[in-house]
Amino acid sequence: MNIQHLEYFVALAESEHMTKTAKELNTSQPNLSYVIAELERELGLPLFKKNGRNIKLTRYGRIFYTSAKEAIRTIDQAYAVLQAEVHPNQGKLAVGFIYTFGSDIGPNLISQFLQKYPQVHFQLEQNNSHNLLHALSREELDCAIVSKIDHFSQIQFETLMAEEQVIIVPEDHPLAKYDSISLADTIAYDYVYYNEHSGLRPYLDQSFKKLGLQPRIRIELEDDQSVLGFVAHHFGIAIIPNIISIDAYRVKKIKITDTLDERKIYIAYNKSDFYPPIQTAFKEFAKNLLKL
Repeated sequence: MNIQHLEYFVALAESEHMTKTAKELNTSQPNLSYVIAELERELGLPLFKKNGRNIKLTRYGRIFYTSAKEAIRTIDQAYAVLQAEVHPNQGKLAVGFIYTFGSDIGPNLISQFLQKYPQVHFQLEQNNSHNLLHALSREELDCAIVSKIDHFSQIQFETLMAEEQVIIVPEDHPLAKYDSISLADTIAYDYVYYNEHSGLRPYLDQSFKKLGLQPRIRIELEDDQSVLGFVAHHFGIAIIPNIISIDAYRVKKIKITDTLDERKIYIAYNKSDFYPPIQTAFKEFAKNLLKL
């Protein structure tokens, strides 16, 4: 039994005429008769009975007709969904991005992409890199914009951009009179620091370690807006990506004079032999828009 057999059965059930149905299906009457006979043999039940020159459904045929009709409809819907998934200019994209992308870069990227591909539907998730990569490995996301975490061997990372880091302090802090300072100048003050769930934490730890410094951590948080809020309320100073939302808080932004390693942001996706065209288009669009 296959979808064509079901389509033949439904067409014959609705016309109740073997010759007419065979002509409409562009097949021979013997072939149509054979298909129906095979269906009845497989089911072990008669589906049709003679009605003068025509035929009509048996009780079993009426029951099977309802299910066959629904099966064809379901398969047609599934086919349409899959066709939309692989359409070069439309489809659904599940994209994750780290917190720093939420206020400006992410909305700008999605907005510009939709100008070129207006029929794409986005499902967006904002989270830390660790959680996003786990969601990606579970195939809950098509791709994610994250920090690189090496132990996800099944995930491919491509460099997207470098992210500048700055120091932020409360507006009335003793360091607020400076426009640029070294990290050594900050060690005497409490830090509002990213916690271990943040992709920025390993970068910060390594940066301080290379300079032989140890920050005095007072509070650990996960996302940029929380860090900004706690700094603005005098819980300490922080190193944070240079994002546009800094300007919305009562903090002073200060440049770092030390030569730090670049903090790179990546677009990540599962290693696979097949990628929907719209997913590839988004990846390339993001790389071109945000390239180093």
